[in-house]
Amino acid sequence: NFTPAATATVRSFGIQEDEATRTNGPAAAKDLQTNSVSASSLFNYTFPPYSMTLFTFTPGAAAPIATTVSLGSSANPSTYGNSITLTATVRTNGVAVGNISGQTVTFYDGTTTLGTGTLNGGGQATYSTSATQLAAGSRSITAGYTGNATYSGSTNSPALTQTVNPAPLTISGVSAQSKVYDGTTVASLSGVGTLNGVLGG
Repeated sequence: NFTPAATATVRSFGIQEDEATRTNGPAAAKDLQTNSVSASSLFNYTFPPYSMTLFTFTPGAAAPIATTVSLGSSANPSTYGNSITLTATVRTNGVAVGNISGQTVTFYDGTTTLGTGTLNGGGQATYSTSATQLAAGSRSITAGYTGNATYSGSTNSPALTQTVNPAPLTISGVSAQSKVYDGTTVASLSGVGTLNGVLGG
């Protein structure tokens, strides 16, 4: 399971260097000869005759560790006008990743960005929606972790289905007169009306 870097360092000492030493040749000719060779997959190398050769393989960059994201809601179903808190947990091999604290997770309603949350030491990030951020209906909520050099990015799959029920709306202060519901006669309304709902009138 060793993954080497793309290039290995090769050092050799043989007859040529030995002869340079015997004849007091240039210092560079007496020393170890150093070059490099591609270390990807299988490779060929021709050894100098009667030589000692050393290959140095340094570790290559390891592939990022795969992650998964799970997503939960503080209230499902919820009611339009009420904030909910979304909690995303980043895991690898089923265990929450604790050493990515401070990185961010982005929360989405379909393709619309809701906002971001910061991961804590337990691999969790939260985001609280505003009162009217999620429209009534069935919302498809996802959370995406972008990853880093050690851990790959991921998004919860399948998406979290958040059911948002319509908010109640009450009407007060209106009295009706001449109520004829025949489709042609106009009914008259009197009084000052007040709508009470999410937007407070």
